[in-house]
Amino acid sequence: SRVFESTDDLDACYQRHHWIKPHFSLCCASEMRSCQLKLSDSLDERPDEKWNKQLENMDARIRNSKKVLIYCVEGRSRSVTVALAVLVRQKIPIDEAWHIVKSARQKAKPNVAFACILLRLYYDDKSTKTPLGDLARSMELTFEKVQRFRSRHVKFAESKLKTFVDDRLLPSLSS
Repeated sequence: SRVFESTDDLDACYQRHHWIKPHFSLCCASEMRSCQLKLSDSLDERPDEKWNKQLENMDARIRNSKKVLIYCVEGRSRSVTVALAVLVRQKIPIDEAWHIVKSARQKAKPNVAFACILLRLYYDDKSTKTPLGDLARSMELTFEKVQRFRSRHVKFAESKLKTFVDDRLLPSLSS
């Protein structure tokens, strides 16, 4: 990780190295450390298999009252997915976390794979009050989009996500 003196230094470093997709960074305002998690905004990407160390780092910083900035190039899918995961790990129900992120970032829209992963990982939290289908629709998921994702991605057939999508998400979207 690198230590930057200011956000201007961080921005200059990104421009100098031409760092663009598929990166997002975690910047802690008090120390300006940058941690990269390489995620492509692809339907084959599995952030849940890559992000544990970074999420633990962010959790620790939040517990120590330090600010965290999460960003990606477009600010609509990868950074939104990570921000939702961070909020839910802070014991905020996913439905409330979604409303917080969406109100702060109007163009928030995790891709279908990321949204399904988030819902599988965090929807079973007992404090979530919104029905699964309603929450999925608020994330702009439709039965057709999820079904298309399910049928086109070979990796999906072997994943833990398949049972959740087949048994819970698709039925909740079809009603």
